Amino acid sequence: MAYQITNTNGTTITVADNAVDSTYSVQLVGKNRTNYGATINQNFFRLMENFSSGSAPTSPQLGQAWFDSTHSTLKVYGGVVIGWKPLSGIATSEPSGPVAGDMWFDTVNQQLKVYAGSAWVAINSGVVSGGLNGAITETVNAGNVSYYVSSLYASGVRVAVLSKDPVTGTGVTGFGNLVAGINYNTSISTSTVNGNVVGATAVFTSNANVGGNLNLTGEARITGNANVVGNISANIGVFTGAVSITGNANVGNIGAVAGVFTGSLALKAPVTVTASTYTMLATDSSLIINGVATCTVTLLDAATYPGRILNIKTTAAYTVVSAGSNVVPVAGGAAGTAILAATAGKWAMLQSNGTNWVTMMAG
Repeated sequence: MAYQITNTNGTTITVADNAVDSTYSVQLVGKNRTNYGATINQNFFRLMENFSSGSAPTSPQLGQAWFDSTHSTLKVYGGVVIGWKPLSGIATSEPSGPVAGDMWFDTVNQQLKVYAGSAWVAINSGVVSGGLNGAITETVNAGNVSYYVSSLYASGVRVAVLSKDPVTGTGVTGFGNLVAGINYNTSISTSTVNGNVVGATAVFTSNANVGGNLNLTGEARITGNANVVGNISANIGVFTGAVSITGNANVGNIGAVAGVFTGSLALKAPVTVTASTYTMLATDSSLIINGVATCTVTLLDAATYPGRILNIKTTAAYTVVSAGSNVVPVAGGAAGTAILAATAGKWAMLQSNGTNWVTMMAG
């Protein structure tokens, strides 16, 4: 008489008398089957070795284990949709029917990926034919101090470095010195910020190519050429190269070798001085003196600000003088202290020549 067996989920299987059912990965032996010992022992041995083979067992059952001898990986059967899932190591092909938390290693892009519930997300940087790609946590050394940074690679080249601290003397090509923030590879002449740069201070140790706006509440310091597609706005701008801006330039203090502005150039609004003394600030561009006595102005160090221009006028009938003998008259000659005579409406434009402030125009 045939008998029935029941698996864990309640499904029944009927095994006929004197028969061997080979429907499954193990053979089921019916009653009165001769030589049944060999079949049963064969089943035990297959279970012991977890069906070790380069090919998956036929007719697998949910939860069945299989040792994939090709990849030396133990796998478990998750059903028709999920298939065989590895229990040791990580799959090298995208699993079917994934669930959140599943992982596999993409051998093409050299990326470890995890399933987030709706899509596969790469959780490490990749290596393609061009080299390393993506963000890598690294250390740079300066002296005996190590600093943690995040390096951004593209095609095997470190394009940018994100640092929390300023670092001097890293010895890293293109990143000899780091500022706190984003640093671009100075050995790549075409390094570009394709978008807006917004923040307190931006320091470019080579050329600055900004595809959007440069909006800073602090300083813009660029040792190369400044090419800004949009607007530039900063408290202080120091550019040792050429400046090309297609938008508007609103800078409190700007110094540059050459400037090309196709938009408007707006400097800091004039400062009105009513006291008898005033110390020029790095952000001053124009001064209006309206005091009740002679006003003594302490000008910025001409050597520190070569090329700097200051417009100054008086609306009161009192003289305006410099605190030091560093002002060259409009007609030339020795530097002295006189800036404006005691006549309301007098004005002058002073420019630093690196040694003194030269009166370029006056009226």
